[in-house]
Amino acid sequence: METEAALQGVDPANWERLKAMQSVKRQGTAADISNLALFLASEEGSFVNGQVILCDGGNQMRGFRF
Repeated sequence: METEAALQGVDPANWERLKAMQSVKRQGTAADISNLALFLASEEGSFVNGQVILCDGGNQMRGFRF
């Protein structure tokens, strides 16, 4: 996720490498997480329960890698 702390801890060249390894070619933001939470708390999300929902832009589709 693109947070202030992450931006300080990751070399700028690595951001491009990280984005290239996931399905959505951008870093996630706090808004992505809050939008998911708002959906789940809304009437539209009322039939979803007991699920683990990844909000990672498809990052885990390829598994863990260095």
